[in-house]
Amino acid sequence: MKIYKITEASDYLGVSINTLKTLANNGKIKSFKTTGEHRRFRQEDLDAYMGVEKEKQEKLTVKKQVGWIQSEIEILLEKGSELFLHELAELIPRHSPIAIGAKKNRIGVISSDNLVSKRSSINRGKRDDSKTCILDSNLTLNDFSNSIRQCLIGSLLGDGCVTKPSNRNCNNYYFSECHHEKQIEYCNWKSDFLKDLQPRFYSSEKRAEFVTPSHPIFTEIRSLVYENGNKNRLPLELFGELDEFGLLIWYLDDGGRYGRAQSITSKLFNTDDLKYLVAHINKTLDIGLYVKGYEHNEGIMSKIVISANDRNILFPIWNKLFDKYKIPESMRYKIKEN
Repeated sequence: MKIYKITEASDYLGVSINTLKTLANNGKIKSFKTTGEHRRFRQEDLDAYMGVEKEKQEKLTVKKQVGWIQSEIEILLEKGSELFLHELAELIPRHSPIAIGAKKNRIGVISSDNLVSKRSSINRGKRDDSKTCILDSNLTLNDFSNSIRQCLIGSLLGDGCVTKPSNRNCNNYYFSECHHEKQIEYCNWKSDFLKDLQPRFYSSEKRAEFVTPSHPIFTEIRSLVYENGNKNRLPLELFGELDEFGLLIWYLDDGGRYGRAQSITSKLFNTDDLKYLVAHINKTLDIGLYVKGYEHNEGIMSKIVISANDRNILFPIWNKLFDKYKIPESMRYKIKEN
């Protein structure tokens, strides 16, 4: 069973070090100390606190899939772009809103601008100053605009993380992202840009963070991307739609000039998955990124190299996206030629 240092355990649980110390001191999480008086945690004790075993049992309960008939598909084609998923479920009662959302995506039905605008208005109207902020549980990623999906996907590849609340009664995960003082403005911009996810923004002089409500969207993402508590997998069903904007967000989070070339560090992800995703991005965007290993204090890690030719393609596009989405000028240095 894996043993965690306190910093690793706090990341695993998604709580601060101080909170973890309090939980351990109060006996809510078991821990032990080394001969040097350093606190350590066993993974089984962390899992017990999070109720992982209960979650695993819940995942074993899978509803039998129901096939689609032509009349239901015709309803989706005719009304899917203008109605919310719960409204479509009233017309197609054999399928859940989540199943309907997945089918919409597979057959290429895109929510109209009017529907997206209505959803945004509803979500903003649900905001309040109470401790708990709730997103419609029927929402799927496809209910949000492409720009919001790209920002979220790029952030998942970069500095964002999906974590479960310390409240053991909560079954879903949430998305959060933290930046230090030089990127507080950028973190604030992201929080505002992803406003339809209803994040809460917190800042001090030294750091900033935004946190969304917990939601089935993030629970599904967690199951697709994470292994043993860490980001690792890169499924195309989630990241395959990455475009120039999503790639820019990833680059702003984890990229920059290293030596004479630009690259994106990606040490967390499975190397084979990374190469497969990069090949897909190259085919989709008609560029030539490549994965290269480099020495790190944790061993040989991977990075995505952006060649001079690809810089000539991407940087003009990225500069236009900076202007279009009003990304803070404090981050533009990353895409300057010199």
